[in-house]
Amino acid sequence: MLCIVTAMTNMCALSVYIVSPHIRDALQLRADAFGLLLSVGLGAGIAGSLSAGWLADRGHMRKTFHAALALLIITYATCSFPPSYVRYLIAFTCAGMANTALTTLASVGVTRAYPEGSRKPLTWLLIGYSLAGIVGPPVWGYLFQVFSSVFGGARSLQVVFACALGACALAWAILALNPVPARVAGTGTKKEDVQPGDIPLLGLPLVLVCVFAALHASADNAMFVWIPEFTRTRFSPQPFPSSWILSGVAAAYVLGRLVLLSTPDKLRDLTVITAVAGLSAVLFMLAFNSPNQYLMAGLYVLGGVLLSADYPSIMSYTASMFKRGTGSALAITGAASAGASLLVPPLVGYVSEVTGSLVTAMMLPPALLLLLALLAFLRKLTEARGRAPT
Repeated sequence: MLCIVTAMTNMCALSVYIVSPHIRDALQLRADAFGLLLSVGLGAGIAGSLSAGWLADRGHMRKTFHAALALLIITYATCSFPPSYVRYLIAFTCAGMANTALTTLASVGVTRAYPEGSRKPLTWLLIGYSLAGIVGPPVWGYLFQVFSSVFGGARSLQVVFACALGACALAWAILALNPVPARVAGTGTKKEDVQPGDIPLLGLPLVLVCVFAALHASADNAMFVWIPEFTRTRFSPQPFPSSWILSGVAAAYVLGRLVLLSTPDKLRDLTVITAVAGLSAVLFMLAFNSPNQYLMAGLYVLGGVLLSADYPSIMSYTASMFKRGTGSALAITGAASAGASLLVPPLVGYVSEVTGSLVTAMMLPPALLLLLALLAFLRKLTEARGRAPT
């Protein structure tokens, strides 16, 4: 149920990006105003993730689920009126907050439902999320074309958002008919006392997990923004269609997570995190230095296959470390990932301007991810030697 609801809301969120060029045309926006409109949801998403995790830890998961879906419905209802920059800015802020809140709540729910090991259930959740990312763009693009031929440009935007409203209302109905169980929601259960072995929420372990999550987002998700420009400048005058690369990575995420489902349960989350982070970082670095655009695309997609296993393993590892405060721990980890996705694209642009090389700038995030993976591996190797009998 959680997988279906989050997949549907993610598919609705994609409608904004698919029709964004037509929003710019309808409002005649400058580039800076248009960029703010598209990025404001990412910043609000950090607040949505943190607040949802905090509320989930205090037994308010059900209420927060319904509140987030209600906020999405109000948002798309607002966008169904004639286009307005201020209205869209407020609506996209609320949508970014609600969508990340729903994703965080779904992740917390899955880890509570499978306390003995949540890597594979989380993988199924993210597969549904990825499938929505594959199906959503062509569906919204087709609907906009159909509505444009009937209603015209500006009016068709309103109809597309009305369709998104209907999909969110359907997701809300599914949630109402299949309420979150009390054990998963954190209600109806006795609050556990603090145990001597409990790891404090705010400490070095969570910091390290957040760094992994942030660099994971930096090495792949945030790079999506620069792939079209990278292929255009590096492989001019006949660049490979960047849309094929991005679609290939989205499909690779599904493939990689299906492979992750076949891994043995005894394989530790930290082992998966370290291995796939290091290998995918190497593939990304080779891709960005490749002289052939087809080889570059192949290496980049293959890196996506490997890195797709990283995020569910990070979330599962986080949940296993923090039995108390799971919601807040997952929310902080997700916020670190979202923050990196927000900050890294302009950082890459800045490094590119300073160095005069986009290749150098694109190499920075995977290089940092590789460094972190090597440090984690060396630390694990040192601990293993320390435990070995002398």
